[in-house]
Amino acid sequence: MPDTLRGGIAINEILAWPDAEPVGFDTDGSGHTAAGDAFIELINMSSEAIDISGIELWDPGYGLWFTFPDGTVLQPGATAVVLQNAVRNFLPDVTGNNLAFDGNSSAPIFSQ
Repeated sequence: MPDTLRGGIAINEILAWPDAEPVGFDTDGSGHTAAGDAFIELINMSSEAIDISGIELWDPGYGLWFTFPDGTVLQPGATAVVLQNAVRNFLPDVTGNNLAFDGNSSAPIFSQ
């Protein structure tokens, strides 16, 4: 098992450059690819629900850019994706117990 936080939270996926050529990735489903589609996804690898409230996401080039709000609980096997900056509050479609958040950061969040 990879290194985990709070008994089971791990980084599952990172998309640092969504508008890379030749094909971009429209994370928020807004209809176009932009730098704000960058994201990080956490997963609960445990068999228990884990409260991720207060976990902070940092980047050395940007600093603190997102803190999970109070009451955020990630169910077993579920993911929580945080976009850099969703266009017009579009968030990715999530199903089941998965969660999506807008980091609301106009600056790039992942150091290159």
